[in-house]
Amino acid sequence: MHERALPLHRRALALREALDPPAPELAVHLNELALWHANQGEFDAAAALFARARALLERQHGAASLEVARVLLSQAAANEAQARYGQAEALYDGTAAARLDEAQALNNLAGLHYRRRRFAEAETQYLRALALHEQAHGADSPGLLPVLENLLALYRSQRRDADARAVARRAEALRERLHAESGG
Repeated sequence: MHERALPLHRRALALREALDPPAPELAVHLNELALWHANQGEFDAAAALFARARALLERQHGAASLEVARVLLSQAAANEAQARYGQAEALYDGTAAARLDEAQALNNLAGLHYRRRRFAEAETQYLRALALHEQAHGADSPGLLPVLENLLALYRSQRRDADARAVARRAEALRERLHAESGG
């Protein structure tokens, strides 16, 4: 945000607060203004705005919502910029539950697309679900197996043998690691 835009942004924020304080757009404005302050090195001002955005979104959507996760990610980046790595890590960890919820929803949505024979959409959703789950728990998480198995079924149903083999190898390698870790 350019320096001349700051007063305009603050005015827009004041208008939004006056018209409809609980509106989700208010939290978006608060987060954007917080990011601007963080980029200017004004971390105390940024922290106060992040806190307001987060509190508003938690009341509206719950603490584990994607909306709250977006603010946490912004706040984590600001803490990282200040070399507050412990605080940044805690904030990044706080977004994991929202990513897992979204990953499960995407896996379910992909299954619906698959059953409706909308294969390209199903593949996109399965791949996004995998990426989100990996972000939340890493590439060795047992929670990846259901998504991998669904993606494998999709590829097999389309006779995409090379893709199916790659996913099957990944799923089998994950099963073997999990089996070895469990002492089996």
